[in-house]
Amino acid sequence: MLCAPAYLAAQNSVVNCVHSPNWEKILRHAQDEKKIIFLDCGASWCIPCKKFANEVLTIDSVAEFFNKHFVNVYLDLEKDEMPPVSDMPNVRSIPAIFFIDARQKKVIHGHFGLLDAPSLMRFAKEAYGDQSIAAMRQRYLDRQLSQCETAIFLQNLRDCRYNDEYRQYLPEYLNQLTIESLQDSCIWKFCEQTINDVNSPVFQMAWNNKQILFELYGKERVMGIFTKVLDEQIAWESKWKNRPNTFSDSFDQLCSWVTNTDDIPLKQNYLVQLEAEKYARAGETEKLTALLERIWKNNWDNDRKKTFIRKYIRKIYSNGSPKEQKRCIAILDKFIKQTQDKSTKIDFLFTEKDIWEKLGNPSKAQEAETRAQKLMNPHLFK
Repeated sequence: MLCAPAYLAAQNSVVNCVHSPNWEKILRHAQDEKKIIFLDCGASWCIPCKKFANEVLTIDSVAEFFNKHFVNVYLDLEKDEMPPVSDMPNVRSIPAIFFIDARQKKVIHGHFGLLDAPSLMRFAKEAYGDQSIAAMRQRYLDRQLSQCETAIFLQNLRDCRYNDEYRQYLPEYLNQLTIESLQDSCIWKFCEQTINDVNSPVFQMAWNNKQILFELYGKERVMGIFTKVLDEQIAWESKWKNRPNTFSDSFDQLCSWVTNTDDIPLKQNYLVQLEAEKYARAGETEKLTALLERIWKNNWDNDRKKTFIRKYIRKIYSNGSPKEQKRCIAILDKFIKQTQDKSTKIDFLFTEKDIWEKLGNPSKAQEAETRAQKLMNPHLFK
């Protein structure tokens, strides 16, 4: 049977895969042939899986290599049993591929996500060498990996969703990095994807030595990473789970760093966001509403301004008194009258609807929704 659909069988080559695997037989066959098992995980409804089967597994060079070196298996997640291996990751997204040592019944390499042919061939060749996850894991435990190799190993762990192992090894790795380490492009590339906390030693080290990094990687690229980390951390700190009076050390440290660091691009915007979060957490509704009115006059772009105001209006009415909730409606009405942007009017009207529903006034909620619908579909109300 074939990984690719039957109508592709007429092409020159295709990776020959066993479907509906009997794992006892598959493992025994792979042991006898002294081959690694290539496991392609998919489902009938998965469009990327079909793309992988139709456009990658039908390439002559891919088919020739896989048919020669592997026992190939296709697993339908909706129908088939997972292989009886000890360290199989939890497959929650597809396509996903794995390479399995039949003798040890262990996953030795793998990847989640759609791969093109060159990437698939690279993973396949790594599975037979010392760049597989299993081989690199042993070398890591034996302290035989360089810092660059360790970065590749950690990236592979993350790509294969060995999340517990990744989180276990990552802090030690980051803590041992130096500014000299970050001048290795392999390590810097890994750090670009990994740094997520302005309070972390590696972020602070990079920030304090940013001129060196500017010369190596370009100011725009490096500052883009700093800005991304700062934006994402502020967004995380303002999630809904942070209720009033739930200040954390990380939040306080973030506020302190932004306040005391002079050369942050658009620093004033970050200070405003942190100020709003402080007022929200402390339940200082009057100060927060005054700040939102000030933001309305700010020179932020319209989408950012709208999203920011709506978020903190929701924080007020979710935790505030009925009086404060009605104050939110008054503020929204004021903004609706002042703006010429239709999408802003619609968003704020639906937010009003939510507040009226929370206040137990369905007629007012329906009125706000109707106003929004008239803006969205004026042809239905002529």
